[in-house]
Amino acid sequence: MTRLSYFFRRGGKEAGTLLLAVCIYCFVLYATDNTVYYFYTTMACALVPMACGLDAQTDAEFKKYETGDDAF
Repeated sequence: MTRLSYFFRRGGKEAGTLLLAVCIYCFVLYATDNTVYYFYTTMACALVPMACGLDAQTDAEFKKYETGDDAF
């Protein structure tokens, strides 16, 4: 629940919804097969929501530094 609220706050609606879909997918997958210890499934479930809003976040950071609003 904490991870889901973090992604909704930090990544936006799209990243949060994607993480919710991945969590539902994993719940169904874990209920039918013991994939908790499968490395690639766990890695994909972590990377997909993180990469979802990466472009928008990097663009926002570049704009912040171009305008001189950095926090140094």
